[in-house]
Amino acid sequence: MGVPAFFRWLANRYPCVMLDLLEGKERGEFDRSTNASLVKETSGDFARWVQVDNLFIDCNGVVHPCCHPENGAPQPKSEREMLDNVGKYLDRLVAAVRPTKLVYLALDGCAPRAKMNQQRERRFCSAREAEESERALGLLLKRQGHKPSTKQRWDHNAITPGTPFMDSLASYCRTWAAKAVARQPSLRVIISDASTPGEGEHKIMDHIRRCGGEEERHAVCGQDADLMFLSLALHAPRVYVLRERVQTGRSKSTGPPRLQYLSAQRLRHCLVRDPGINGLCTQQLDPRNKLSRFERDDERLLDDFVLLCFFVGNDFLPQLPCLSIPDGGLDLLLALYSRALPRSLGGYLTDDGGERGYACGAGRVHVKRVAALLAVIADLEPEILRRRARRDAQSSSKPRERSDAKKDALVEMAARACGKFDALSLDDDELREPSPQEAASTKHLAERAIQKHAEKLLKESDLNDPCIGQKGFRERYYRKVLKHGPVKREGVTDRESAIRDLSVEYWRGVRFVAEYYHRGCASWSWCYPWHYAPLARDLARVALEPGEGLRKCCTRFERGAPLPPLQQLMCVLPPASAHCCPRAAQRLMTDQHSPLAKYYPRDFPLDPNGKPANLRWLWVALVPPIDVQVVASTFASQIQPTLTPDERRRNRNGPAELVCAIPPNAGSNWVALAESDPLQGSVRLLDHVRVAYRPPEMAPNEPPYQFGGDATEDLLADPRLYQNQGRAPRLPIGDEAFRKAMADVDAMSRRGGRPPAVPVPHKVVPCRYFLQGKCHRGAACTFKHVRPDGTEVCAPVKTAPPPPVVKVLKKPQPPPAGP
Repeated sequence: MGVPAFFRWLANRYPCVMLDLLEGKERGEFDRSTNASLVKETSGDFARWVQVDNLFIDCNGVVHPCCHPENGAPQPKSEREMLDNVGKYLDRLVAAVRPTKLVYLALDGCAPRAKMNQQRERRFCSAREAEESERALGLLLKRQGHKPSTKQRWDHNAITPGTPFMDSLASYCRTWAAKAVARQPSLRVIISDASTPGEGEHKIMDHIRRCGGEEERHAVCGQDADLMFLSLALHAPRVYVLRERVQTGRSKSTGPPRLQYLSAQRLRHCLVRDPGINGLCTQQLDPRNKLSRFERDDERLLDDFVLLCFFVGNDFLPQLPCLSIPDGGLDLLLALYSRALPRSLGGYLTDDGGERGYACGAGRVHVKRVAALLAVIADLEPEILRRRARRDAQSSSKPRERSDAKKDALVEMAARACGKFDALSLDDDELREPSPQEAASTKHLAERAIQKHAEKLLKESDLNDPCIGQKGFRERYYRKVLKHGPVKREGVTDRESAIRDLSVEYWRGVRFVAEYYHRGCASWSWCYPWHYAPLARDLARVALEPGEGLRKCCTRFERGAPLPPLQQLMCVLPPASAHCCPRAAQRLMTDQHSPLAKYYPRDFPLDPNGKPANLRWLWVALVPPIDVQVVASTFASQIQPTLTPDERRRNRNGPAELVCAIPPNAGSNWVALAESDPLQGSVRLLDHVRVAYRPPEMAPNEPPYQFGGDATEDLLADPRLYQNQGRAPRLPIGDEAFRKAMADVDAMSRRGGRPPAVPVPHKVVPCRYFLQGKCHRGAACTFKHVRPDGTEVCAPVKTAPPPPVVKVLKKPQPPPAGP
């Protein structure tokens, strides 16, 4: 899913990074004789050829629009038609890009536990919205004298690892790969289907890190904003992100959307040369300032940009309440970062070894520096939340479109029916089939009914705080957060300790996400167990105040192992999609008396969390968290013995497959490919026919460096074109509050890098009288009490008896002499 609104923000700020990809007749008379992409600038007419070596396709971004298109195209009538649509789209991508060496097809496999929470909430909401839409549409059709459709709706949740549909899709991809290799024998195809653990885009990046050459050019196809962050985290300039052009209301066109390249090389230059991000462009490092004694490293700057973008949205952690891209949260973060980097931070946010004097690998978060930046945000948090609440109230009070009273009554009736989960009887012989125009009109009324139902939920919700950012908001917010969080946590005794525990786990999540984007999955078993993020104030306080908070934020992760596909399927699917699971699992997911019934509610509360009704997809779904251990034990005892041979095969995780014109010499054991082979890794036989593929081992984590040189054809003639071409940054606060925030950042340089909100600890000197047993001040002593072995005495020291007071009598003075 990625980061909401990030691509629009990026395209408006740096339009030069986008290139239009020409297809079909636009390629001209050299179409068949040229194995290269034909691209042109979005603002010009000059076209040029771009040679791409490897094409990587995140197939989940292809499967969803091919199986349930949302651009007005007709819906497929069968799964076979869906698979044919996937094949046609893959042919379109290969014909447009013209790769010369490799095509990599990556389907989402079993995800880490941290991602499963989001997958579970998304699929539960999808099933609920589909049921509400079907109910509203059926009732509206019947009230207008039309016969509702009796055809069963195809479940979108079937696009989940472990389902029969994904198994059919993997088989179809093998057939497509054999045909592609037959047409172009020099091409190789690697298929990493749903049986290979990991998300599709991360499996792609893992392959590039292990096998990519410095001079090779890669095109990575996908619609998620994650690919832009991952391409920057590769530190390889010769990468293009291939995606469809986002169509706005002003530029809608018929037919399939145009394909576009996003140039990672140009994006790197734009970020490094933007003074709104890189403060070192306009300010020099002052050697007299202790916090400025670090070397400039543009690769670290790119890693810092990726890290800051995590706070406005990612797939593993909930978004911070005060930061969002539409409100200007990312612009505010970057403005503060550019001001603080040269003189107030002491180094880069992703350089955890800077203070220790060793070279730090990529993706290592310096928690204290990030916390110092968030402490400045914490002072602005109440104003940001109040301004957002006023803006949402004004947008919800805008006049709506006019309609007649009869349609309004129908919409109101359908909206009331959306919240009922009893069966709807539609049997009536007098009803007739609707015409296409009538069906389209009724569908529009059903969409209005769903919107009205969302407004009703927003109005009746007792979870939505009407006084956001006002007095007492912190207490009300955490009362809701802790109520819908884990019940028992080690070391939690009261509310403040629970808030500290929540903030510590969020910091661990930030470190997990950073390592996941730079090195791969750090833990398959870790997850953030709350539905909400902490406030910026508490997030900064737990890392900056004295105590064990910082040490707990930096604890190591347990590696763990991915779940088998069918167990993961039971953990993320709602009861409405139980038909995708084995028969024994269906009973456990739908039976009210099942031992797993509490994990599969049919209805669950929705928290708007400050979002309006037209952004219902951003609401928080309070689905009960799944207990993986309980599901695993129940699966082993009640489901595993009843699995069919086909289901047992689908429940195994396996390697990727290699399809090529001349199969390599391989046996039942892993054999390394020849050094002269352009594709590195190991192969072995599967079922005596197919060839399994495994990439080479990953190199040790090194400091980030540019992997490969810039392509001369992608360089811009005028360096000024790399600069920010968009509007001025949109800030979520007023000018006075922004100036105060900038002053707080400047004050950090005078306080040793600590923000003004955190007290500066005084320098503590060892007490020399303590070793002699003469310190009589005890716990009130301002010096440090240290034993001869170097250990510090933290307990109060017993005070010694005060020295006796000796009174000295003054010698009487003689009387003054007389006159």
